Amino acid sequence: MKKVLYIVGGIILIIIVVGVIAGDPDSIEDPASEGTGAIENKTFSIGNIIDHEDRILTVNSAERGWTSSNEFDTPSEGFEYVLIDVTLQNKSEDEVSFNPYHFNIKDGAGVIQDTAFGGVDINTLSSGNLAPGGEISGKLLFEVNEANIEDLTLFYEPAFWGERVEIEL
Repeated sequence: MKKVLYIVGGIILIIIVVGVIAGDPDSIEDPASEGTGAIENKTFSIGNIIDHEDRILTVNSAERGWTSSNEFDTPSEGFEYVLIDVTLQNKSEDEVSFNPYHFNIKDGAGVIQDTAFGGVDINTLSSGNLAPGGEISGKLLFEVNEANIEDLTLFYEPAFWGERVEIEL
């Protein structure tokens, strides 16, 4: 009987130790310390070189109130176009994907939107893969409510489960 009690006690002790370790946030390694390309600062500005998840992103410029040379390419009533020029580089040893839908814009009212349709006369960022060391530049077009055009933030999130980078425009 004593032997059974020692075994049960040992199992309970192991369960308690495992539970304490699993519940201790200090026992979890910081992903940024693993050299995974994680970044400490997640808010940047135009012109910053941003090293993020095997990619290097640079927001080259942002133009509010952009107008197309195509008379039929106009924003909705009460909105204006914001045209953003970006460059992506692949710093990994594997192919990485790129897509305009990795980007969103947040306006001054906190409304977050995907890229807009339009801009037929611009070099729109397409989608595809970049080979190791590859680079691509392109433009992103957003339609933003004129009343909320201040305090714009571009979001970049290339992986579904990845971290989001914020670029203040």
